[in-house]
Amino acid sequence: MNDFDNYTNTKDILKRFIKERFLSSASYELSDSDLLFEKDVIDSLDMLELINFIESSFGVVIDSSDVTTDSFSSIEKIANLIRNKLNRSG
Repeated sequence: MNDFDNYTNTKDILKRFIKERFLSSASYELSDSDLLFEKDVIDSLDMLELINFIESSFGVVIDSSDVTTDSFSSIEKIANLIRNKLNRSG
């Protein structure tokens, strides 16, 4: 699997988790660039759950310096953070 496939898979995994855990309407179409906080998809408490999911699912450590509203603003940005973490550790 190439880096693009891994990146796409990461976004799909994140999207599925966010839709299942935080969206009450299954019909809501969540795009990779949707602003999660601004669209009230997640809040600060949800972000803690999301961080735990990311760490356990992808085997990365999310440092406090990584936790910003920008780096967690969209699925795309979260996937970039994960990819950068994996590239640094591998």
